[in-house]
Amino acid sequence: MPTIRDIAGHLGLSKSAVSLALQESERIPETTRARVREAAQALGYRPNPVFTQMMRAVRHSGPVRARAILGILHGFSDSHPERSIPFHGEWVAGARERAESLGYVVDEIWMTQPGMSARRLGSVLHARGIASLVIAPLPEKRRIELDWSRFSAVTAGLFLLEPRLSRVVPNHQQAMLLCLQKLQQRGYCRVGFVLEDWLDDFAAFHFMSPFLWFQHALPASERIPVFEMSHGGQKNFNAWHRKHRPEAVILTGSKGFSWLTATGVRVPTETGVVFTQSTGAPATFCSVDEQASRLGAAAIDLVLSEASHGERGVPANPKTVFTEVAWRDGQSLREAGPAIKVPNLTPFF
Repeated sequence: MPTIRDIAGHLGLSKSAVSLALQESERIPETTRARVREAAQALGYRPNPVFTQMMRAVRHSGPVRARAILGILHGFSDSHPERSIPFHGEWVAGARERAESLGYVVDEIWMTQPGMSARRLGSVLHARGIASLVIAPLPEKRRIELDWSRFSAVTAGLFLLEPRLSRVVPNHQQAMLLCLQKLQQRGYCRVGFVLEDWLDDFAAFHFMSPFLWFQHALPASERIPVFEMSHGGQKNFNAWHRKHRPEAVILTGSKGFSWLTATGVRVPTETGVVFTQSTGAPATFCSVDEQASRLGAAAIDLVLSEASHGERGVPANPKTVFTEVAWRDGQSLREAGPAIKVPNLTPFF
């Protein structure tokens, strides 16, 4: 692993000048700092975050803290989304507990606060000595501009469009399989699936693939095509529901539920309902628990794995880590008949 001495020898500078340049000290001209950054990147230099934090404390005559700081970036318009979004609160709690159990200090940064530009965000992260970053689940699709070469970073969820970082997401295929399993156990055969338009192609594929596999095993007369909200509104949904009369419906969000209830059907007397995630599902309904606290912990494990291997910047080969989900029982299903076994799904259960 290259050292500061190697960079200094490569550029013909003193070790102290290189060290100060890597700390972005204004005592070193910007042109020199840029040369040092480029050389460090070319040589594959990776600073030790714990050592960096200790030296920062020494320079400021403060107590030496032998724990690195790990940053969690929030992208909500509210500075405290955990107050209104239970999933977010559970996610942060799981991430914080995991990081602190490993000896890290957790610093939460509200990156969408008024006046927070990309340049200012970079300065804040540098000033706080943060070398490892986790982007908490975002409320909407977005891009984040930052000098990523300074950080080991991962994202939670699917809404970060750029850069393409390694990410941790709940296992959507397992979620769909769980829904199908529970429906089969209660005798539902004619099952409809409503795909909401907020899902990106990645999530849509992982939800749809096991559902279509399930449909493939049924007689053609019992198959119900997926209703994609991006292809039609409430009127089209009503026509789909009247035509196919599903015994049960798998929903991916609250919008689909509002459309379903607008048809006047009674749940579960006339139609059973399950949600692929508990967020947005009524408390008494059957749904899949994405186990937010475990997602948060897994994100910490992933970013610290990258940091321990000296991996910084945007990875050439991003990883996707899936975490297991769990079933949350409720009152939105009834015993529709004897249990059904679909041959090509049986091995998954």
